[in-house]
Amino acid sequence: MQVVRTIDRVLEMLTRNGNIDPIDLVTLRAEREQRLTTSSHRDIIVEEFLVDERSYVANLERLHELKSKIETYGIPNKIPNFLHRIIDIQRQFLLKMEMTARKPPEEQSWKMHFEAWSSKSSLYASFITSEKGAKESIMAILADGRRFYNEDFPSVLRDSIVLLSLPSQRLPKYSGFLQVRPPFLSLFLLFIIHASRYNPRTFY
Repeated sequence: MQVVRTIDRVLEMLTRNGNIDPIDLVTLRAEREQRLTTSSHRDIIVEEFLVDERSYVANLERLHELKSKIETYGIPNKIPNFLHRIIDIQRQFLLKMEMTARKPPEEQSWKMHFEAWSSKSSLYASFITSEKGAKESIMAILADGRRFYNEDFPSVLRDSIVLLSLPSQRLPKYSGFLQVRPPFLSLFLLFIIHASRYNPRTFY
């Protein structure tokens, strides 16, 4: 996955520069699995969040690829053109979370990362409010079998419909992560994420 390779390269560079403690990236997965058997509930929550976040960013990248495939055939669609900006924001957010998780617990500061992320919330509001129209435009293409250009094209469309729901589904998980870490995170940010679940325009 592109996002995993990018994060690993950046973390390796930061390690060489002495910005974070050295770590063997080859054995990282095994070490994390071992830590989960001896870690506190707090550490397990962080690790699970990071695993989900990596998958989320990778799936956003996949959606961008599918959008490009649809456009290759000259078919108009309503998948937001600013999707790449959301991907960039999530990559930066993930990198900051990965670096924070590597610090000792007493030096971890999660609040500023979520607040920086929430400053870009208008993009997410626009994406979520356009989700329904984008899905409907793709379902209309699916319903018109004459516009299928190859046997794989229907699966491209169906996968796009599924992935379009990612941002609106991800926000409640951010809320859940925040609720188990009240000492570090602002109630204001909790309000923003909860409100967006029911009325995306609250982001503005």
